[in-house]
Amino acid sequence: MADYIASSPRFLRTNPLPINPPYHGTRNPVRPSGRGFRGKFASRKMGRMVRCESLLEMWCLHLAEFAKGIASYQEQPICISYRCGGRMRRYTPDFRFSWGADREWYVEVKPRSRAQTDENQERFAEIERYFDGHGAKFVLLTEVELKHPHRLPQVQYLLSKISSDSTYEDSQIALAWEGRDQVTFAEAEELLGSRLRVIEGLARRELACDLTQPIEGHTVIRLFREDDDVALFI
Repeated sequence: MADYIASSPRFLRTNPLPINPPYHGTRNPVRPSGRGFRGKFASRKMGRMVRCESLLEMWCLHLAEFAKGIASYQEQPICISYRCGGRMRRYTPDFRFSWGADREWYVEVKPRSRAQTDENQERFAEIERYFDGHGAKFVLLTEVELKHPHRLPQVQYLLSKISSDSTYEDSQIALAWEGRDQVTFAEAEELLGSRLRVIEGLARRELACDLTQPIEGHTVIRLFREDDDVALFI
């Protein structure tokens, strides 16, 4: 987490930062390239362990778990047939993200170096066309989007602060922000009475801020908007 949040020794003792992403290994240790990884992500949202086959997929699941608008997600959800290079091919996306109201993303997670090859660029263009024709969106995510140096560790930290009662909402937040567009983190502490309540509000996505920057006392905090979820994957 950012220096401001972690500045108090007492705060760190009572709220230790997660050292590693929460996963359960099921097969080989990770090679330096990240290949050979097999794990399971403990999803509170899905109420089960979600399989992943790379560290990139693990990081992707952290973002999907954090995104308030993603109602559910599933690994390797379907297999499609599409035409590319004059022949029929088969493709299985890594994940399906269901946003509700019949809005779906089919997600491919791949290292940028492999995603940008001419062959894959051609394949993905045809796959995108296929999903567009079926009213869904094809999304390609690489380490550029998934492993942002500030966003990923802050999302991991905030996920660890979500109450076991996932339906809980702090009614004081809406009242405190009435008539205000945005405040600083320090001002939000005063409005809610403690730093921890601000962090919990960010964790539950009642509040939002720019997670691509370290969270500090001057960080702008505002009420959550739907486009804050999409911003997690950009």
